[in-house]
Amino acid sequence: IELESGHRIAQQFLLSNAGPGDHNAVAVGHLFEPGREPYRYANGRRRQRWTLSEDRLFFDIAASHLDLHRPTGELRITKDDIEIRLFFDFGASDLARRVPADMLPKKYHVEVLAVAAETKGTIHAPWMTEPLATRGRTWLVHSWTKRAEAELLDRRLEIFGYEDGTSFY
Repeated sequence: IELESGHRIAQQFLLSNAGPGDHNAVAVGHLFEPGREPYRYANGRRRQRWTLSEDRLFFDIAASHLDLHRPTGELRITKDDIEIRLFFDFGASDLARRVPADMLPKKYHVEVLAVAAETKGTIHAPWMTEPLATRGRTWLVHSWTKRAEAELLDRRLEIFGYEDGTSFY
């Protein structure tokens, strides 16, 4: 997520069978502000304490919520130390396609959900005295596999671009 305020957010929602038990969920993100160290926040829960909708477009892990229902998606983080409330306009970014299987390792899937979707909302980091209203662009990618990702890939790079420039994450 690239915001006009100069902030950037890298956010992941993960469902995994790695670690203790099956079907563990974690949401981990980093808020980047020019001139500051990245601020990390996370939520993790075991199966009984998280929700994934049947259509797999809504993921709720404690204080981390991701809703990908069209036409407007939402990222909502409501922790004691950080609050992020962003809405994505999917109508302005109708690209939603799978990466062709012959370009990926066997049984590894990648789907591009949004490219530069118009985004608006607020962020409130621990060093801010009040929520900051901001706008920007969001890129969304969904990947999945039944195997450990590290068994399939040596390295994963995600490069997101927009006509005004390119950001590397």
